[in-house]
Amino acid sequence: DRSQTLAGSDPMWRQMMVSGYTDCYSIAQTWPQENLDRHPLSKVFGRHMIFFKCAAKVEKKCCYEAEMYDWIKTLYGEDPTFNWAQFGLPNNKYELAALTVKVMAEAASDEEEFVGDFFYSDHHM
Repeated sequence: DRSQTLAGSDPMWRQMMVSGYTDCYSIAQTWPQENLDRHPLSKVFGRHMIFFKCAAKVEKKCCYEAEMYDWIKTLYGEDPTFNWAQFGLPNNKYELAALTVKVMAEAASDEEEFVGDFFYSDHHM
């Protein structure tokens, strides 16, 4: 049941997914046939491959943004009355959360980066 999931219960998130899948379909349908004709497999299944590769990227992006939004909301709360667009920021709460995480990562001090690298890096010491 989608309504039990974090993002599945939100119509804005579902619309992002639908819009992304629609864009992927358009990309796959307008892909030049001469590029697909170079290999026998892509000649038959090339448009499907392009669509599914694009759809996987859309799903990954939307799911990451939903998780980032939940993380930001849990840590810092949410003020639905504040207009972020007045500062040139996205109205979409998921895109705003992704941008917030990017800004926070770039603004991290050396100490915060060390702790993050220590716990989350894949270094073999």
